[in-house]
Amino acid sequence: IIMNLLKTGMITSSFGRKSRGKVTYSHRQHTKTETNFQPFETVNDRGFQSLMKTGCPEYYLPSPSTVSHDMKLVFANVQQQLTQMLQDHDSELNFRTDAWTPPNHKAFVAVSVHLKHEGQPLAMVLDVVEVPQSHSGTNLAEAF
Repeated sequence: IIMNLLKTGMITSSFGRKSRGKVTYSHRQHTKTETNFQPFETVNDRGFQSLMKTGCPEYYLPSPSTVSHDMKLVFANVQQQLTQMLQDHDSELNFRTDAWTPPNHKAFVAVSVHLKHEGQPLAMVLDVVEVPQSHSGTNLAEAF
């Protein structure tokens, strides 16, 4: 990778297609070992650090606590802006729910809002909630 970067100045040259064979991809779910259920700890992972520093070894990676803190600030800011935008909206707001149970047998419900913003259709997921039991009408009423 580094040699290609030095030759062309572009990191993408290392990932160019080498043949005309079939392009494949993996749709395999990540395991507990891969994710460790700690998304902010990813920045301490050697593989992640190597990937992020490929082509730019001096790249600064923040600590997990910094990432967590920054994510909370971004979330709070976006939440405030979205709340204000929806409260100020002078036309129809259409709410939608979608319930499903993935292969891990945990039921989820997503709540989204659909509207026209500046003449364009806009849809946003407002929340995704795990429902402790199946997503029957009674259980959904209790969850919300």
